[in-house]
Amino acid sequence: MIDLDNFNLNKFEVNEGGLLAASLEMTIFQRAAIQVILRNQAEMAHKLDPTIDEEIYFKSLMDETINGHDQLKAMIYSKII
Repeated sequence: MIDLDNFNLNKFEVNEGGLLAASLEMTIFQRAAIQVILRNQAEMAHKLDPTIDEEIYFKSLMDETINGHDQLKAMIYSKII
């Protein structure tokens, strides 16, 4: 589930916003931790309400979380540049 193409562990550019840009990148470990937490949330939601499709709910949680992070990162990058 982790998309290795969408983050960069080596983003240490030498410019005013380089360090901030590097700190905004999400590492593989952070994404893996988020996936575990959201998978648990989806499992619990399905247990509480069996009509909730666990996989669909998990994917929607992942989309909201990762897209939210990417949107925030884009806003901050636009302020740097």
